[in-house]
Amino acid sequence: MSQEKLDMEKKQVAHIDDANAEWNELRNDAMRAEENEMSMGLFEALRTYPTAAFWSFAISLCIVMEGESLVCSVVQVANKL
Repeated sequence: MSQEKLDMEKKQVAHIDDANAEWNELRNDAMRAEENEMSMGLFEALRTYPTAAFWSFAISLCIVMEGESLVCSVVQVANKL
């Protein structure tokens, strides 16, 4: 192989090693964050993520109200018969 090809391959390997190092760092940070979140108690999680708690409550309430609406509609139709 020519010297140019060897230099090009070395640069590619170095680039891949840099990308792997960045990926490993990102993955390790995500794993640490997940461990921290899993070790949180309820009130600490609510203080840390109030927006997520609000949206979870809102979506759950919408689902419950949709179910109640369906049941009420069926009961009203049944009462008219």
